[in-house]
Formats: sequence, C-alpha cells, structure tokens
Amino acid sequence: MALGAFVLRALAFFHPTGPLGYPMDYDEGVYFSAAALLLRGDLPYRDFIFVHPPGALLLWAPGAALTLGFDAATAYGVTRFAAAAVGALCAFLAGRIAWRAWGPLAGCVAALAYAAYPEAITVERGTFLEPLLNVLCLGFANLWLTSDTPSRARRIFAGVLIGLAVSVKLPGGLWLVAALLARPWKESWRDVLTLALIAFATFVVVVAPLAAQAPSEFFRDVIAFQALRPAHGEADRLLRLRDIFHERRLGEVALALVGLGFACAHAFRAPSP
Repeated sequence: MALGAFVLRALAFFHPTGPLGYPMDYDEGVYFSAAALLLRGDLPYRDFIFVHPPGALLLWAPGAALTLGFDAATAYGVTRFAAAAVGALCAFLAGRIAWRAWGPLAGCVAALAYAAYPEAITVERGTFLEPLLNVLCLGFANLWLTSDTPSRARRIFAGVLIGLAVSVKLPGGLWLVAALLARPWKESWRDVLTLALIAFATFVVVVAPLAAQAPSEFFRDVIAFQALRPAHGEADRLLRLRDIFHERRLGEVALALVGLGFACAHAFRAPSP
C-alpha cells in the first residue's frame, strides 16, 4: 500500500520536463523558499512574513539545503519526491493504526483510503505543511494509541512528535486533545501530564528561538493574522459541505463513515461477561 501511495504521488513527476513539469502551487513555493531563506540566515517574522510556526521550515530545510550545492530546480524536484515519500509513510501509518485496532482487513482499507484520497495525493506532491503535519500526527497516534501502556521512551517520543506537529501548524494540537480524551481511563494523570509537558517543551524549543528575534511580528503573523484571517475560497457553508461530498470523494467519505461507525460500535460495546 505504501509503495502504491508513493507511485500515485510520484507518477506526476515523470514528465518530459521532470518534476517541475507538474504545476506549482503558490503555497508550495512559499514554504520551500522560506526554508531556503532560513538556511541563508534570513529569519521568519524578523526578515520576512511567515504566517505559521516555523516547524515546517526546519523540517523542509534538508531539501532546501540542496540549493547550496545544486541549482534551485534540482533541489525543488528532489524535495517533491521526498514529499511523495512522506505521503507513502502516512499511508503506512494510517493502515498500521487500523490494523492493530481491528485487524488486517481494516488496516488495508485504511491504508488504501489514505493512499487514494485526492486531496492527500495533491498536497503530498510538494513542500506543503500538510504532509509534515500528517506524518507527525499519525506517528504520534501509532505510539500513543496502543492496547498496552506505552513505555516511558514511547511516551517521550510521542510527545516530541505531537510538539513538532503543533510547531508546523497550530491545529495539530487538536490531535493531542483527541488522543488524551481517547485514553483517559487507561493512563494515569501523571502519564498524561508528562505527554503534554513534553509536547509543550518541544514546541517551545522549536518556536521560541525564532519568535524571540521578533516577538511582535511573530504574534502579528502567527496569532493575529490567523485569528482575523479573511475568508477565502467558497464562503457558503452549505456549498463547502456539498463539495466535501463531491462524487470524486464519495468512496473515501463512505469508507470513513463506515470506519467511524465500526469504531464507535467497538468503543461503546459492552464488555462480554
């Protein structure tokens, strides 16, 4: 499934002009350029506007670092293949969660649904925030949502991953809330607090050094702008909801709803005597 996910994403790069033959999205160019600027000593918030926490710039930096030895086109093309590999890893992690919870069939269905989801394929062809956010959150879920009590090392690593996820995009914190609510009866408050503190410490380690260089600009770009962000795209909620259930997504939506139903039934099923 993971190999198939990679092929679905990377196939678009086998173009007469190479990976750059696939259309470039504005945001994709912004994130790659920002990572390259960071490597050259220009700092987000202080030297240029960046409306997200800086985690993505650090995580895409290895790809952007290729611009130091190769031309920008080559570095950009290699990084697109890296994004496709991240997408393949996401499909594997999604399948692994379902496999452990409900067996091989559920794992295969989950991996297939993720691998073939149109929006996932699109964003996992470039240096967007979502591939990083998805792989970090799915990695966190694999470590935290286990039938046995996670070891200390696993809890620490899980906290680091979710802290990195929030440093990429603030809504990643919702995964932490969901995970804590999903296992309140299996973990002690000490374990839960440890996870939250490690996540917070990781976020601070990643964000604070850059935010401290221009604190007012950081607040303006990351907090104020996102809080007051003007509407873009389709503003009508009913039309947006209809777009979610567009015919090209019906298969994935149906699988998600069926999976949610089985998960709820499993979660609330009375234990057998």
